[in-house]
Amino acid sequence: MAFAYVKNLGAFSETRVPELDLRTAVEAGLERPSPWSFPLSLEALYESRYGAPRRARLSHALLLAGPLVMAAFALDWLASPKLGAVALPGRAAVAVLCLMCGAATPWARRPWQETALFGLPLLAVMLLVQVLGELAPQRFADRYMMAAVIIVAALVATLPLRLGTAIAVAAAAAALFPLVPALVPGSMPLSTNWDMPVFVVGALGVAVVISGRSETERRASFLYNVRDQMTAGEMNLLNAELLRLSTTDALTGLANRRHFESELTQMWDDRRAQDLGVALIDVDNFKSFNDSAGHAAGDAALRQVAQALADALRDERDRAARYGGGEVGVLLP
Repeated sequence: MAFAYVKNLGAFSETRVPELDLRTAVEAGLERPSPWSFPLSLEALYESRYGAPRRARLSHALLLAGPLVMAAFALDWLASPKLGAVALPGRAAVAVLCLMCGAATPWARRPWQETALFGLPLLAVMLLVQVLGELAPQRFADRYMMAAVIIVAALVATLPLRLGTAIAVAAAAAALFPLVPALVPGSMPLSTNWDMPVFVVGALGVAVVISGRSETERRASFLYNVRDQMTAGEMNLLNAELLRLSTTDALTGLANRRHFESELTQMWDDRRAQDLGVALIDVDNFKSFNDSAGHAAGDAALRQVAQALADALRDERDRAARYGGGEVGVLLP
């Protein structure tokens, strides 16, 4: 069975998959593009190319989120010094969580690990901003609530998430958002602020749709790349086979006269680096044998001579070729 080696970004992946199965999976994926996972062998190739860059993007986003969460303390203080005093410990804890998860994200190897390391700090940021909005002066409350939703929706829509991760984070955010007013004393009840949960569900739903389309485009681009590489590989194999056929004698399997003369010219030009011996062998009475025993017997005799000669070569540097009807040449560097 033929096998395919797929070129990775700047390197060659060691992933080894049956070529026919791979091509079938690639063509099926291009026929019906989907943001969901590929068959097992193809998914392994996809992860070998996109897994590390994706986790690096998520890691960078979380590592950047930590300082930004702390920097937003200035907005709390400007809204109310009392709010700033309350917000500081919470912001410090969430910032540390972002930094820890960001540092661990590149080492995640399973989808659930990646989802947890990205989702937990993001949801913590949302809940923190939402709680601060409930505690902030009335004129600032809506701004905090909007920011809490926009943070989650924007990151889900713009980062290269797996679709499963995007759905899990968005669903968790939509479920947790309505709980904060019920847990924080003095919060405005949802019955008088029902438009906010509707906005949350709508914003997160749009973010998931955008994330799914982006993942579909990434997977389709990967499939096109794999197909192009396979086509290029097949062309290389065909060219190699054409070269072999053009330089090989069909009867004996040795090189033909044209290849022999080309090799002789090359070795002669390079003779300063090595000694060169040439043997020309003429099978005795071959024409008479061929005429009396028949061409089939003559062909069989030539094949036996060619095999005996090939077995007698010292190593791959020696080159044997059929030079004429019953003539064989050998280059002996």
